[in-house]
Amino acid sequence: MALQTLARWSGPTLMLGGLLLAIHYLTHPLGETPQFIQSGIWAPAHFVGAVAWVLILLGSVGFYSQYSGKLGRLGLAGFLLAFVGGANRPGELLVVGTVIGPLIAAQAPSLLDPGGSLYGPLLLTVGLITLTYGLGFFLLAIATLRAAIVPHTAIVPRLSLWMVILAVPLALGFFVMFVIGSIAGLIFSLGLTGWGYGLRLNQMSTRTDPVG
Repeated sequence: MALQTLARWSGPTLMLGGLLLAIHYLTHPLGETPQFIQSGIWAPAHFVGAVAWVLILLGSVGFYSQYSGKLGRLGLAGFLLAFVGGANRPGELLVVGTVIGPLIAAQAPSLLDPGGSLYGPLLLTVGLITLTYGLGFFLLAIATLRAAIVPHTAIVPRLSLWMVILAVPLALGFFVMFVIGSIAGLIFSLGLTGWGYGLRLNQMSTRTDPVG
């Protein structure tokens, strides 16, 4: 019953999660050093991001439970990577982003400066998490397109799946310039929103199809 409920609400949940994640990226300061962490918008932006990822995870579970038979092995691999990587995001954004990060930035800012003892490990950790869920959604989006799950006549959902696919390699630019990662995150977020919209269209179509 719980999976059926998640499946029924997977479209709206993924749409809302994507929209909130877009707000997170739009409001996130353009850096992760102490002066950015101590800004007034830092904690609210990370809280919104944490809520977004909870919704995205719920929407992803509902989506996969409904279409697992069509997505094949590629979809399974994508879902597992997306879920394992994504499951780290709410805690990281909520605990590290809104609580621990600001405390360290206020009490011992040198630890979070480039070259500080925490800067490199935190950057590597976030990078690995992003790579894991990014690869997962990359594969899951390809499997979704291949299985023709979203309506062929709906341009927005199909374009949105391609936005998710293209955002993943672009996100690697995060290691070169922070703003590139933010742009990739925004594209990814809007892609998830459109993906959820496509699922909603499917659900509406199923309800209106004549029986027999």
